[in-house]
Order: sequence, then structure tokens, then C-alpha cells
Amino acid sequence: MAKKEKLPKKEKQPKGDKQGLGKKIKDNLKLRNFKASSLFLNIFVIAFRVAAYAFWIIAPVLLAFALVYDQGARNFYGYILLSIFGKTEKIDGEYIATKDNSFVNTTVYITAPILWLILVILIYAFVTRPIMKKTLWRQRMYLSINLYFWAILFWVLLYMIWILLPNLPGDTNVDENGYINPKDAFYSAALKTFTPFSGWSIVYQVFCLCIIIFATFAAIEASLIRKLKLDFDSFYKPEFNERSLVNQVIEGRLQFGETDPGDLKAEIKKLRNDLDMERKERKMKELERIEYEAKQKKEAKKNAKNKKKNKL
Repeated sequence: MAKKEKLPKKEKQPKGDKQGLGKKIKDNLKLRNFKASSLFLNIFVIAFRVAAYAFWIIAPVLLAFALVYDQGARNFYGYILLSIFGKTEKIDGEYIATKDNSFVNTTVYITAPILWLILVILIYAFVTRPIMKKTLWRQRMYLSINLYFWAILFWVLLYMIWILLPNLPGDTNVDENGYINPKDAFYSAALKTFTPFSGWSIVYQVFCLCIIIFATFAAIEASLIRKLKLDFDSFYKPEFNERSLVNQVIEGRLQFGETDPGDLKAEIKKLRNDLDMERKERKMKELERIEYEAKQKKEAKKNAKNKKKNKL
């Protein structure tokens, strides 16, 4: 009976190589799963953006309604209109105003939709769109400062009008025939009805408050981006430069026959994945550097404090 041939023993992998391979796999998994932003921050960012879109839709409608339905704002607007366009003409020995309440009412109903359209454009251009598009911390900090400035300015303007209204040129007296100039009639009514504490004025102040809240959120995001605690890459499509780079590499490989046209989709996916891994690696190293420097500063501060205690 023939002897059974012994199979060669499988060479054992050195322990050091096993550890190195394990570390490599561990690092690779860590890199693939790396996310600068936590789930809570991602929810915060999404909620912030939903609120910005809601504000863009709702705020212009409410402010346009305020012009029509707030008696104080309407009377003040009528006073301004008649101060600019109102004239008096002498007819049959009497001075008659050429513009009256009907002119103001017509102008209000024309102005309200125009105001709505202007606010839609302005809020989108200077609030909603920058909140969506500005991804660098300096850009978001600049946005925050701008929003604070304009919100406070609009808020102060309301109270300035209310305080200075009694000092504006206007007459509240009625003549012997019971007649009062329409401009003066609107002025007299504005003195009684224009106040920051009416319902529609509070809506206007809530509008200013919302802008201040957006400014605060933008400042918080700027701080988180600077500390690499918040990453906007997961919320946006790849930049044009990155897509262009992928296209150039694929075109080059096809030209030199390095890639089969049938595998084009897989190659594009692989290349984009490689670019994503490189980006993650850079961010992870930068985050580790920041954490290391913060730790060093903390230890240096602690050592300095201990030395001071020892001297005492």
C-alpha cells in the first residue's frame, strides 16, 4: 500500500505582519466611517435650512399683509405718499387737495404685491441662498455679521419712526368748516395708531427676531466649521472642479487604453470613491492635529499652574 503523501505545512504568517495587516484594516475602516459631523449636528443643519426656506415663503406674505391691514403702517404710508405727491389747487376761491384717501387706498393695493415680490427676491438673495451656499467658516461669519446688522437696523427703525413721528411736519387742527387736509388727516391718524405694540408691528418684530436667530445659527456653524466639527460635504454634490478632474482622468485612461469602455461606470465610481477617501484622510489628519494642539496647550497651561503653585 502506497504511503500517503504529506501535504506541505502552511507557513505561518509572522506575528508582526498580522498586527500590521490588522492595523491597516482598522485604519481603513476608520477612514471609511469617518464623519466630522455628528448625527445631532446633521439634524441641526437640516432643520436650520428647512427654517430658512419656510422663512423665505412666509415672511414676504405677512409683511405685505401688514401694509394692507395694519392701520398704523397704512396711515403712516398714506402720510408719506401725500407728503410727496399731494398738492392743493385753488378752485372757485378754495384750496382743494388733488390727492385723497382713494389715491392712498389704490396705491396701497398696488404696492402690497410689489412689496411681496421685492421681499421674496431680497430674502432669497441675502438670507436663504447664502445659508445654503456659504460653506467656509469665514463666509458664514461674514453672513452672520450682515444679518445681525440689518435685523437690528430694521428693528431700531420701527422705534425711531414711533418716537420721531410727533416731530414730523403735520397739522392736526380742523378748520372752521370742519375740513382737514388729507395729508394732515393721515398724520393725525398715524399719531393715534402707529405703535410698535400693535399686532402687525409685533409680526414685523418677529421677522427681525428670526433674522437675528439665523445670524446666531450661522455664527455657531462658522465656529463648528473652523474647529472641523461640522462638515458640509455630505449636504452638497461634488464641486465642478472635482467632477472636471474625474472626467479628465477617465478621458486620459480611455485614450491610452488603460480602461475598457464597458467598465467606465465602475471606474468613475472607484475614482470618485478614491477622491472621497483622500478628502476624508485630509480632514481626519487636520482634526487630529487640532485635537493634539489643544491637548498640548491644556497640558502647558496645567504645568504652568503647577509651577506657580510650587513657587508659592
